[in-house]
Amino acid sequence: MNLSDVLSDPINFITEFFGIIPTKYQEEWVREYQTKQHIAVKIQNKYLDGDETDLYAIWYAIVNPNKHICFGAPIHVESKMGLIKSYVKHVINRLNAMKDNFISVTYENDYCIVLSNGSKISCNDMLEACIHGPSYHLVIYNGIDYMTDEQYDFFMKAWFPTLVSIKNMKLILRYEKDNRPIFAKFK
Repeated sequence: MNLSDVLSDPINFITEFFGIIPTKYQEEWVREYQTKQHIAVKIQNKYLDGDETDLYAIWYAIVNPNKHICFGAPIHVESKMGLIKSYVKHVINRLNAMKDNFISVTYENDYCIVLSNGSKISCNDMLEACIHGPSYHLVIYNGIDYMTDEQYDFFMKAWFPTLVSIKNMKLILRYEKDNRPIFAKFK
């Protein structure tokens, strides 16, 4: 497959660079990520699902220069950023093998990686940083179902209305349990 085919479609990207064949529902999620501004996704199997969202975000950063992507989670931010960095470096090696010096990492620290096309991928444990920090084009928040009732109520009253009102920002919420009625808010 040539470079333009790989980069023209996130499913091609995920399959070609990672050898992952998304399930039918994973592919549906990725297609919805492309077309919808806000989406909530219930992860069916926490050990198998999730990579497609991470890989979609990396694809998004590569094909859309100067975009800021933020992964938010209430816990384990360092390990999430470590995973993202390993994915990004794998992709960069594969891309540069297809076309010399196609893209590179220009800066990185424990919570952020910046690509040579100006796109930035960061991780933050506080959703508030996704609102009050720099402007993000894509926010992926994992673990809304692990919030306490007080955190969730605050999220729904203060953060959620702000997040969904920001134009030109995609919001993907991922969760495992049905203890939070988030889907109703997206309809």
